Amino acid sequence: MKSNGSGADRGPSRTTRKGSEKSRLHRALRTLSAGNRTLLRAVQEHDLLHGMCQVIVNEGGYRLAHVAFAQHDVDRTLSMQAYALGRDEPAERQFFDQLQLTWADTSLGQHAGAIAVRSGEPCIGRHLLTDPGHAPWRADALRLGYSSLSAFPLVIDASVAGVLIIADSDPEAFDADE
Repeated sequence: MKSNGSGADRGPSRTTRKGSEKSRLHRALRTLSAGNRTLLRAVQEHDLLHGMCQVIVNEGGYRLAHVAFAQHDVDRTLSMQAYALGRDEPAERQFFDQLQLTWADTSLGQHAGAIAVRSGEPCIGRHLLTDPGHAPWRADALRLGYSSLSAFPLVIDASVAGVLIIADSDPEAFDADE
């Protein structure tokens, strides 16, 4: 933490951190509860995926949530199945409607989602504006106001079937506890 030169710590106080932690836990509980309701009410897979993305954005407070399935085609396509946006603006929707991603280990497959699919492990807190793996989309991230992203593999029967990607405008939105 930085000091203001007077010997007083300018970082968050213990009370502030404790309040932030309590707020974060409350948000996580709200998100989990809403996710459980979505799971119980969904009739079709698309409804479930879209509903879960909505929960992450609306209850979790993130700017974007999307689910993509890992195709085993020659291009190793990440096929967008559902997404939800915190700010539903035409330019943003157009970008995600046209987004094409791969999970192949190529120059276009070094983003968090591809790494999570290939490794089977979460890829937490990638900084979109500095991470070389996201360079192909950096201008779009700046234009749309995204700064950080995390990706979580979706595992079915011990195989990675796809990925859940969550993004935010706060560059420090994700940490190990998140």
